[in-house]
Amino acid sequence: MPVLSLVIFLFEDGLRDLFYEEKCGDEVFATLHPKVICLRDLESEKIVREHQLSLYTLLPATKRPEVHLLKQALREMYEYYDDKQFAYRVTWFDCIMSRTETMSDEEKQIIQEELRMQYQYDALIMENPTIMELVAKSLAEGEAKGEAKGKAEGLQEAILDLVSDRFSAQIVAQVQQTIAPAQDVQELRKFLRQLARASDEQEVQALLTQWFPIR
Repeated sequence: MPVLSLVIFLFEDGLRDLFYEEKCGDEVFATLHPKVICLRDLESEKIVREHQLSLYTLLPATKRPEVHLLKQALREMYEYYDDKQFAYRVTWFDCIMSRTETMSDEEKQIIQEELRMQYQYDALIMENPTIMELVAKSLAEGEAKGEAKGKAEGLQEAILDLVSDRFSAQIVAQVQQTIAPAQDVQELRKFLRQLARASDEQEVQALLTQWFPIR
């Protein structure tokens, strides 16, 4: 059976004329021209109209992913997949949505509310073994850094590493400024645990207000 090689650009456009040559000296033994797909070129309306469920996870990064189309896609995934499969796909759906530039912040907020209210997204995350593994890893790394550099400083570094991997530079700067004076190890540890479960920047800001109120 033939093998079709693909190069998929998730968020940015890239070179369309890609190729790879297998050479020995000046002799070319094989040349590969992969098919190039940029998600921004895919019509979200067409994907939903044709019920291409395998592409629904990537919908937020496609061309014109309107709110009503994303809601319909979530509803179809919820009805088609079992709980574990749905949780896996919707986690990646949210991850793609947080990084895409094809949606406005307001549209993202609407869909995030839909995820929480209609599909209990927070509970789904906590049931996802991959997410829980990341939480445990973050906590373990925080403890290790705390032993090596002083517990408070190590936990602060673990918090900033976690935020940097998931959120914008603006929210990273806000977290860094807020936790800099904090020296209570237990407080920082509890904050890190809850931060690992935060699914968007609004939750991060709410946690900052909860744990480090302005005095």
